[in-house]
This record gives sequence, C-alpha cells and structure tokens, in this order.
Amino acid sequence: LRSKQFKALQAINRGYVRQMAQVAGKGGDLELAAVLPSFAYSAGLGRFLEVETTLASVTEVTVQHLVDEEVPESLEAHARLLRAIVAFPEVVAHLLEAIAAPVSSAVRGSLFLNLTWQEMLQSPPFSDAGSYPRKSGGVIETLGRAYAARTGILFKGEDCQRWLHTCCAHATKLAGASGCAEVRKRWAQEESCLWVLDEYQDVLLAEFTDAHNVFPAAVRDDARAGRGEDGAPTRVWDREAMEQILAGLEGNEDAAEMYALLEDLYMQGAMPE
Repeated sequence: LRSKQFKALQAINRGYVRQMAQVAGKGGDLELAAVLPSFAYSAGLGRFLEVETTLASVTEVTVQHLVDEEVPESLEAHARLLRAIVAFPEVVAHLLEAIAAPVSSAVRGSLFLNLTWQEMLQSPPFSDAGSYPRKSGGVIETLGRAYAARTGILFKGEDCQRWLHTCCAHATKLAGASGCAEVRKRWAQEESCLWVLDEYQDVLLAEFTDAHNVFPAAVRDDARAGRGEDGAPTRVWDREAMEQILAGLEGNEDAAEMYALLEDLYMQGAMPE
C-alpha cells in the first residue's frame, strides 16, 4: 500500500495460497484476505486507491457480492472492504483508535450521516462477532490490532474515512440480510488455509508495534536463517511460488526483479502493509 504497488498486492493476495498448494504441497484454495485481516483490509483499500469509484455505489453491494469471486469493477473496492468488515469486524474499532476518530459522531460526507461510529459498533456484524468464533482467533485478533497500529494512518484521509464509514454502515444492513449469517458461519469454520497463521502462533503485539522490531521474531529469525554466509537470501518465502504469482501480473516482464523488491520489503518488515 505505501509503495502503491497495488497490482502486486492483489496478485499476492489472490495467488499465493494457490501457488503454495502447488509448489510446497500446502492446502487450500483461498485468497490471503480470507485468512489474514491485514490482507483483507489492504485488498479493499488498495483497490479503492487504484480505481475510481463512487460512494453511492456502496449500497449496491449485496451478500452475493461478498462470496462471488468476480464482481463488477465499479463495486470491487466496496465489496472487498465489506468482506473484510464482515469477516474481521473487530479490526474497525482498532482502526478508529489508531486514527483517533471521534466515535460519538458520524463522518461528514458519508451516505449514513444519521449513524455514529458508536451506534454502528453496537450493531451486527460488530456486536455479535463473538458468535462466529474462528480457530486461531487469538492470533487473528493480535494481527488485526497490529495492522491497525501500523497501517491505520492510511485510513485517516477524509475520503477514506467517508468510505470506511459508509461501508461499515452498509455492513450493518447486510448483516441482517438473508444468507449473511450462513456466509459468516462458513467463513469462521474454514480451516483449509490455517497453515498461513503457523508463523504467528506465539507473536506478541509489541513485536509489530516496536519501532525496532518491525516483524515477528519467529518470522524474522526464520528469514535470517535463510541467508548464506555472504548475507544473500537463500530461502525467504518460496521463490518459485512467488515468481509464478508475480509472473501473472499484466505488463510485468521481470517477475524475478519484482520478487527481489518484495523480498527486500519482507526483510525490512514492511509486508504486508
């Protein structure tokens, strides 16, 4: 997000799990956004920043759009953020805390000026999130808090706040719509890609928020272990899988070069912001 590499973000989100399933024998066929709150919210925000959208079209998103693999381009950013909100509703409160948003008021320019943040957070899908517990829920909670602490500032702009507020308000409408409860239950029970969370089982929030430890120790140490005597990377991520993912980017003629860039960001702890 910070480097505005939106196509790379979407490619990794969509392809990493599938490529790892093929190359490294991992299970699952989902987007990273289905497992990691960081990718869920970033996929929506990245699309919002990349493609021109209208705030009014947020209300056109239906429950079916939340589960469809492809949605109209004009609705994609909205649908992705709404998926994130419905799947990981607890992150919104952390984002509001990170940007010091006054929860007792609405957001100027939102489509739902009659709803304050506080009123929304007291309604589903926010108020009943505990009714849809996930395996590794504690890890997901930590990752959501960490994401908000490190990336919340990107939601602070007026346009982003209006969009976030409007989507959250619409999410409260979708939560009561036919079929939404079933979708939430299915998402919460999905286990095929829980291996993505393996590296984060013992992480602490401080490992993400400490300015000197910008990536979880377990992952950072594993990355360092993948470097040779000369310090050159020998095993950080799965190179073949990542190159295959990035090779699918339109107009990308040198997947290896892009991989090297992302690998460097990884070592600096800048991913997946």
